[in-house]
Amino acid sequence: SIFPGTLSAALILLSIVLTAFQIGRPAAPRPTAVHGEVKPSAARRFAIIVAMALWALWLPSIGFFVTSLVAFLVLTAIATFDRPSPRAMAAYAVVAVVIVGAFQLLMDQALGLRMPAGLLF
Repeated sequence: SIFPGTLSAALILLSIVLTAFQIGRPAAPRPTAVHGEVKPSAARRFAIIVAMALWALWLPSIGFFVTSLVAFLVLTAIATFDRPSPRAMAAYAVVAVVIVGAFQLLMDQALGLRMPAGLLF
């Protein structure tokens, strides 16, 4: 299979590019935190961990496309700070279907990897 070698080469190349961009770049300023104050992002971080764990657990039984689509939308909702408009939510849904569908086709058709079919797809 060409997949592992190609993926490894791409990851190595991108790692080198990212490392090159970071060399000589000044460090980001660190925010000052009040002692005992809970960061507002702590709940979001925990929610992301839970969402990813549920996605991984349900992937084999429900299927790649459906679980990935739901996970994509849930992670988008967690990462969005402001309440999106109905138009933005519709755009998120369309983008989610396109991206997850493209990954499904890429993995299945182009790379020949069998994705978990599960109960739905």
